[in-house]
Amino acid sequence: MFWEKIMHRRYLHLLFLVMVCLFLTATVSRATTQKEVQVLVLTDRIASRMEPQIFYAFRSAAKTAETSQRIEFLFTVFNPYSPCIEGRDDLKKAMFEIRETLDLVVGVVVDLRYRLKPGQTLFNAVNGYARSHPSSSISRLKQAVENLMANYGFLIVESTAETVIHPIFYNPDVKKVEVGYAKANDIKDTLYGLFFIQAALDHGKPVYGTCHGAQLGWLLAGGGLTRLFACPGEEPSGAYFSRRNPHTGQTEIWWMDGMLNTHDPLTYHDSGQIIYPLPELFAKGRKGLYINKDFNHTLAMTIPIPPQAEVLSYHPLSRNMRDDATHEITDPIPGYPMVTDVARTRFKSMLKEILIVDVFKYKTLFGFQFHPQETYDEFAASAVFEYLTVLIDKRFPNDK
Repeated sequence: MFWEKIMHRRYLHLLFLVMVCLFLTATVSRATTQKEVQVLVLTDRIASRMEPQIFYAFRSAAKTAETSQRIEFLFTVFNPYSPCIEGRDDLKKAMFEIRETLDLVVGVVVDLRYRLKPGQTLFNAVNGYARSHPSSSISRLKQAVENLMANYGFLIVESTAETVIHPIFYNPDVKKVEVGYAKANDIKDTLYGLFFIQAALDHGKPVYGTCHGAQLGWLLAGGGLTRLFACPGEEPSGAYFSRRNPHTGQTEIWWMDGMLNTHDPLTYHDSGQIIYPLPELFAKGRKGLYINKDFNHTLAMTIPIPPQAEVLSYHPLSRNMRDDATHEITDPIPGYPMVTDVARTRFKSMLKEILIVDVFKYKTLFGFQFHPQETYDEFAASAVFEYLTVLIDKRFPNDK
């Protein structure tokens, strides 16, 4: 009996040691299979941090996406108007170099616009100038952007409130610095935004662009940008339009102030439920998946459609998608007395009858005119961020 007790204790000790070894092995395995992905985030010039919804969307997708390794996104905010006191040395250096050159590039861009050749885009002219003038402010700005982007595997270009794409880059009639709502800072922001996207695409790095970011990507690809309507100012314009959602969603109420909105006009921060099918690229053959399209924009991504761009979805009010005779609601909308016959007529008279793209893919850039991150937990929006997370995992096995 005595020796049986001794052997039993030894067996228990051995079993304990085996369990400890298995635990340590599993812990080491998990640690070695976690991959850190450095992400650069371009924000609005008045922002001091990235959009929390985008942070949440990618952090959540990293936990649910079927990747070969556990992904950990490490986000770095880039805003040259915000002092960089702490952080990586490469970021501090780039911030300093970019701030030093931004004030110098505006005059060069305007001069290039006046000398633009027929059929040439302004951004192509800027790139040509940078190549032929390697010591110029334009070339130094481009090089600083490329040097910084080399340290990151993924680029996010956020939506904006203050920053706009300056029309000098897409409107052939604009040749001045200050035109309407656009100022000198918008020339600077448009230029470095285009340089960052170009630097990422040149090395096959994924880019997520939402709203402003999508428009920049569309411009870079060679697509057309135009205002959806003549800007009526910041106050509600009295232009409202209601229709039945063709996918059994709730009633859509569209309206204009300085922007085209789908937000609830009575509760502005309620994004509503503008339900449309999830683009097939993300649905992957799965049926019945929908995404919530919340719009708040003035610019339309329209023709020409770049040859290398794949249109994944069209805007609900795009010329090729509208069917007012079938979906328009002409009866009073309970709770929304502002949606009158006069308001509907005004809305339709203001909105341009044009082709409007709202989701596209260009090389490794995925552009969304709306904001999937805003409604991540609704319907199938998470599929978008899981798709991008898997793409990053496959493209950069070692975050290089």
